[in-house]
Amino acid sequence: MDKRTTVGIDLAKDVFAICVLDAHGAVLDRKVLRRAAFERWAESLSEPCTVAMEACGSAHHWVRARGGTTKGLVVYLNNWKDGTAEDVFRDFDGARWGNYRNDEDQLPLAEKPPFAGAEILLASYGTPSNEGYAFVLFRRDGKLWEVNGSHCSCFGLEGQWQPEETTADALRRRVKEGTLGAGEYEENPFAAELLQVLDDLERLTKRG
Repeated sequence: MDKRTTVGIDLAKDVFAICVLDAHGAVLDRKVLRRAAFERWAESLSEPCTVAMEACGSAHHWVRARGGTTKGLVVYLNNWKDGTAEDVFRDFDGARWGNYRNDEDQLPLAEKPPFAGAEILLASYGTPSNEGYAFVLFRRDGKLWEVNGSHCSCFGLEGQWQPEETTADALRRRVKEGTLGAGEYEENPFAAELLQVLDDLERLTKRG
């Protein structure tokens, strides 16, 4: 039996739409459950997997209800709201547009040196018109990194995966005192979700 690696959950007030994928992106199961049945089903998730939900208060409630940790919660927003890490990597992967392919380009996206070991915590991509703006926060080797990208009508995000090391405190300041995640012009809001992710990380760190 194929092992599930990703679970996508569409949250609503009384019903929950669930899609289960294996490591290759193949759909293993789809179901719609009411609240009580969803709680029973969630308890059956004994093996680690990535759980993707639209970022909202309900998402963080359910993660905390499953043990008080957001370690399994990955936040994808706006154009990436139904996406996975592979979708994010694919949009940034410059090799997809080139005619020349070397050995590195043949590797699975998650194994390519720029993306290897990147544990995405939040990924948001907005495209108000012919332009688009993207922000990715990920963790690797115990450090936080951010990637910022944009595209116009001629080019996408390819080749813009240029991580910059950051800290939770710096990100909080940029949200509260600046415009990070405001999304007023680029239609890519993620400020509230980013602050929640940072709070969850702080809580996990304190627990050790």
